[in-house]
Amino acid sequence: MPPETYRTVERPTGQGRAPLFALPDRSVAGACAMAVGITLAEGAIYDWGTLYMREVMAASPFMAGAGYAIFALSMAAGRFGGDIVRARFTAPAIVRGCAFATGVGLVLLVNAPSVAVACLALALMGGGVSLVFPIAVTAVAARSGSSAAANLAGLTLAVMTSLLIAPPAIGFLGHSFGLAAALLSTLPFVILTGLLAGQARAEPDAPGLSSTAERA
Repeated sequence: MPPETYRTVERPTGQGRAPLFALPDRSVAGACAMAVGITLAEGAIYDWGTLYMREVMAASPFMAGAGYAIFALSMAAGRFGGDIVRARFTAPAIVRGCAFATGVGLVLLVNAPSVAVACLALALMGGGVSLVFPIAVTAVAARSGSSAAANLAGLTLAVMTSLLIAPPAIGFLGHSFGLAAALLSTLPFVILTGLLAGQARAEPDAPGLSSTAERA
């Protein structure tokens, strides 16, 4: 890479050591909540999607694995095609669309009459979860307040914490109420992502709200 691609940043004298954990501050808390909402559903499919296909949908081992692969490939396609989508739509509109696709896919998955429909639902969810985190990264990096590095560290901490919490929480709910109900419990958080779509902008007008133009 050209040498000007990278620039060494010197820490100002007297600034002290960086904190061990960069907690999200108020300027990025809404964007973190937006990303975490849909990440909970993503983590649930990561760890419980295949078991759901086997235990609830009675899918064969091959089809259970195929369903997970469809989810992963759909998410990868969304990530690779994200620049094309971003060039045509605003970030809040994309986040709302992702939340809608994830929510529809989740409801369809827990009500799927067949393995084929369940695979379609997983494809919808894969595409739905694909772009929210990258958009959140772009938003918090440009957000005023703390430095871009601190904002990104706070976002990453929030998202990775949710990915660690979701699987055991889903397992506990699944043991108590059934795996379908446990997966469906992530739906309110997906809806929260849609409601906080305005946080996808670099500087939102107000927490959780979009401007009139972007709502239109």
